Amino acid sequence: MTEESAPPWTLPRKPLCVNRVTEIDELSSAQVRAFANGQPMLVQLAGPRGIGKTTLAVELAYRFADDYPDGGVFLDARGSDPQGVVPAEDLARQLLSQLGTPAQHIPGAPEDRLATARGAVAGKRLIVVVDDVKLLAQLDGLFGDVSRSAIVVTSRSRLEALASRQQFLRFDLPVFDVDATAKLIEAIAPPAFAVPLAVVSGLRAKCAGLPLALAAGAGRITSGEDDPADFVAGLRLADLEQDGELSVEGVFDAIYCDLPAVEQADYRLLALIPGPDFGVGVAAAVLGCPDREARRRVAQLVRKYLLISSGSGRHRFHDLIREHAAGIAWAKSPGAAQDVVERATRWLAHRAVALDRAYARRPVPVGSETLYESIAAAHDGATAAAREFDVEWPNLVAAARSCADLGWPDLAIAVPAALYSFAYQTRRSGDLTGLYQRALDLAETAPVKWQLHRDLAGLHEQLGDGEEVVGFARAAAADGYEPGMSSAFEWEGLGHEQCGRLPAAKAAFREAIAWIPSIGDPVHEERSAALLRMHFSRVALKEGEAAEAEPELVTAAAYFAAPPEDAPNLARCEALLGDIARGREDNRAAETRWSRACAAYESVSMAGAAAEVLGKLAALADSEGRLDDARAYRARAKQLREDPQST
Repeated sequence: MTEESAPPWTLPRKPLCVNRVTEIDELSSAQVRAFANGQPMLVQLAGPRGIGKTTLAVELAYRFADDYPDGGVFLDARGSDPQGVVPAEDLARQLLSQLGTPAQHIPGAPEDRLATARGAVAGKRLIVVVDDVKLLAQLDGLFGDVSRSAIVVTSRSRLEALASRQQFLRFDLPVFDVDATAKLIEAIAPPAFAVPLAVVSGLRAKCAGLPLALAAGAGRITSGEDDPADFVAGLRLADLEQDGELSVEGVFDAIYCDLPAVEQADYRLLALIPGPDFGVGVAAAVLGCPDREARRRVAQLVRKYLLISSGSGRHRFHDLIREHAAGIAWAKSPGAAQDVVERATRWLAHRAVALDRAYARRPVPVGSETLYESIAAAHDGATAAAREFDVEWPNLVAAARSCADLGWPDLAIAVPAALYSFAYQTRRSGDLTGLYQRALDLAETAPVKWQLHRDLAGLHEQLGDGEEVVGFARAAAADGYEPGMSSAFEWEGLGHEQCGRLPAAKAAFREAIAWIPSIGDPVHEERSAALLRMHFSRVALKEGEAAEAEPELVTAAAYFAAPPEDAPNLARCEALLGDIARGREDNRAAETRWSRACAAYESVSMAGAAAEVLGKLAALADSEGRLDDARAYRARAKQLREDPQST
């Protein structure tokens, strides 16, 4: 982190947190002890859904922020997500991303990613909230030396091993009593709004003291739209406890029934949007109104504590409320609910294509040409598209899944392909492999099957599965799509290289070069030739064939020097040419090539790759007795490793 940059702070907005005085006092004392003893602050907040675990965790982060000057991050483990929990390696990606690590520097291999995450936290004074953990395995290997940090985990289950083996302090959060309920109502109500004690007591009883339900109920009785006593009297819960868990469905039923008709519809429809949260664009599509009107209608639900504002124009439901709202939507009108799911899915699917048009450099996916022609790019440049991709990612993946569920073959094929480039560049390939397999089941033509097989080879290459790469690349070649044969053999070569079969890799690259004239697009042919020269030369160098590699690398570097977006490939060529020069003891040429490589890597924020080249420059300077230069190179490499944003 540079002196000018602020520490990361990715926590949600400061919540309304009342009561919890006992827990906050105990945690404050525990923090003082931890600091005095040089120990980490390790806390687990446990309890049922709606008890206020996340609210208290975020409140603690804000209260203790001054004690953790290196920042605060919020990791969503999605323990309640029916699609499955977030594994430790994906939590590591969240952590690294929020700490400012550029996407291209986040390792693809799970163990490497976890190790990088541990290194990023080591020695720092951070507060980390890991929300909605279901399994201990989600935390395995995520944290190492956190002796100066605070880790707050929320979970619906007790996760006994956190306390017994990892010394976490566990707090089982109780429901609110009458006094706490009164404080909550007072905090929500407008000034001078008095609520009789009988109403407070009645609301507390009928909401079973669950803060989530109490907040929604309090929002209703303080809105001025109903008499508070009449509202509470109308709440009917047949059974507040089912299978040992509190049930507040009746509370939400009553709150829903008292909403104006438009707000009832908004509540139902917004809950059907695929993904964990939503922005104004898809909300407007679902509600059938302009963006400005959608913002106003969403704000109404926020004011009534039925929606949560997560900042930057995005909103989400609490899981319990989403289940309730979606359940009503499907029960009331399955046809209308289906229509909303389709509208939301189509909007997100088209947004994925619009973002891909702004982000990707590869040709339009085969079979999706008409769709791509009909949708304009979402942004003028790749940087803005990448930012939106990052924010919208889980929703776009959910939409791709929904396209397959809905039986829409064209979009079920096009949307994963639209997500491919961003997934590959940001190490999210694992999110797409299952979607691609479903798309293959729907593909009918050889060109489309080629596209899917070829992309699966790429996804598995990024995941480090060399044998899978070779298998899918051969399947792509077997599809017989001649314009794609060069790419199929290219990926086969990369798979062989990943498996250490260098002669087979070179043979595949030669075959790929031979197929270049079949691509049929001169611009694409020229770039493919440059990429294949680079790949072939890299493998030749591994076999000690520098004389064969050098002229090919020089030609490739000349091509990559022109387009600025090819700076990473230019850097790779220059680094390899530097290695060749050093091998023949041409130190000045080596230093020149490595310096160019370093500059190119830094120009695209590839700090880790730049640091690796700086290490070579330092070793060269050492060998020549230029100790000051060596120290300068190593200092810069250290700075890049510790603060990738300093590029």
